[in-house]
Amino acid sequence: MAGLPGGEWCSRKTLVALGLGQLVSLIVTSTGLASSELSRRGINMPTSQWLLNYLLLGVVYGGILMRRRKPLQMKWYYYLILGFVDVEANYLGMSNPCKVALIS
Repeated sequence: MAGLPGGEWCSRKTLVALGLGQLVSLIVTSTGLASSELSRRGINMPTSQWLLNYLLLGVVYGGILMRRRKPLQMKWYYYLILGFVDVEANYLGMSNPCKVALIS
C-alpha cells in the first residue's frame, strides 16, 4: 500500500479498522430495521434483538482476538455482565415510545 496517496492514515491497519467499523454500523442498522419491521407486525421482543446483535459482535471480534492470540483485558464473565446490562438498558430505554421521543 506504499503507492497509495495519503501516507500514514492509509495503512492496512487503518483500512481494517474502517472496515470493521462499517461492519458494526451494518449490524446496528440491520437490528434497527428488523426491530421496526417486527414492531410493524405487532411482535415485541427487543431484548432478543439486541442479544443477537451482541452475539454477532462477540463472534466477529472474538474471532479476531483469537486469531491474534491476544489475551482479554478482563475476565470473560465481566464482558458477559456488561453486555447483559447494556442489553437490558436498551430494552428499558426503547420499551416506552414516549420516553424515546424525549431522549432523542
